[in-house]
Amino acid sequence: GAPLFRLLDAADIPNLDASKITSGILPVHRGGTGASTLTGMLKGNGTNAFTGITAKATQLTYWSDANTIAGNDSLIWDATNRKMTIGGDLLVTGILDPKALILIPQNTQPATIEGTIFYDNNSKKLKVQTDSGVETIQSGSISENNWKMTGNANTDSTTNFLGTTDNQPLIFKTNNTERVHFSTNGKILINNPSPAADSIQVSIAGDTKIDGDLVVTGLLDPIAISMVPQNNAPSTAKEGMIYYNNSSKSLNVYNGTDWKEMSSAPVVARAYRSTDTTITTGTSLKINFDSESFDPTNSFSNGKFTAPVTGYYRISSSSEMHLPYSYHYAQLTIKKNGSDIAKGLWYATYDYSGVGPHILTMVEDLVYLEQSDYIEIFIDKNTTMASDLKGGSALTYISINLVK
Repeated sequence: GAPLFRLLDAADIPNLDASKITSGILPVHRGGTGASTLTGMLKGNGTNAFTGITAKATQLTYWSDANTIAGNDSLIWDATNRKMTIGGDLLVTGILDPKALILIPQNTQPATIEGTIFYDNNSKKLKVQTDSGVETIQSGSISENNWKMTGNANTDSTTNFLGTTDNQPLIFKTNNTERVHFSTNGKILINNPSPAADSIQVSIAGDTKIDGDLVVTGLLDPIAISMVPQNNAPSTAKEGMIYYNNSSKSLNVYNGTDWKEMSSAPVVARAYRSTDTTITTGTSLKINFDSESFDPTNSFSNGKFTAPVTGYYRISSSSEMHLPYSYHYAQLTIKKNGSDIAKGLWYATYDYSGVGPHILTMVEDLVYLEQSDYIEIFIDKNTTMASDLKGGSALTYISINLVK
């Protein structure tokens, strides 16, 4: 008959060595790999087996997708020098926090995008790509190499200065407009960027006001010098000082003692009484010369001559008077600042029949006048009877000229 056997039970094989299993493939859920051969790292295929993953030496592995680990030549690890090489871009969304960041020096500008920083091996400077071009990032300690907004100390003019070390000008601007231009040959142009003539070292476009002294050791070479007219000489004078006198219309120089006129239109003047004047008093009477023959310095006013400059003046005056009787007389007097200076002569020139004599009287003298001193002519007669002072340019007049 057919023998009957019971099935093996796990207890029947208490110590089975793994080497006894020499065929078949153990599945993953039985502790196997699900594969007959494997090379490299193991990767589960998501079902019941593993596969092998290989990479080159020195490559760093990375997840190429959610379930795959891979290697690439763009990520290399140099174990000897402890250096990682990235062949592409390093995108950091957080903060880089290294001890030092080393940029490979570039002899030519790399193709960059805005925001890129690189090290220029030629200028030995860091540079950044902006929206308007490449700009240099200034390096150096604020306390050592850069000028501070609050001032600098311990400077050496041979190495610490504002300016350029190449053949380029130094420009100062306000509101992005050039104001001061220091050219490469040392000329200074203020509000005037156009090149100056060879002999001009400083060129200023516009008016220039100097409240202090202007010291010039060379030559002044202007088209014209305009001085502000002064009615009076400067109160504080120094030898060699020059000013323009508005009264005399002249330049004046201080010689250390007095102001001396340098040049001007000649100080001359002539005025006369235009109409007859009846005089009924016997006292001294001022002659009002109401018409001018010439007066270039505008020195006559209300019959009075005022000296525009200090100097010696020749004063000449003449008048004709119709007197009632031949024994009456008249006399002219020059007065300076209201005081008598000189008196003239009198005599009868001719006698109109039935109307009495006509007396011609004259006075002349050389008078020293300070600037603003004034001259007046007075007439005296020895009678209170009505007398006529004859008017006319040739009859009653005064003429003045500056001699020195």
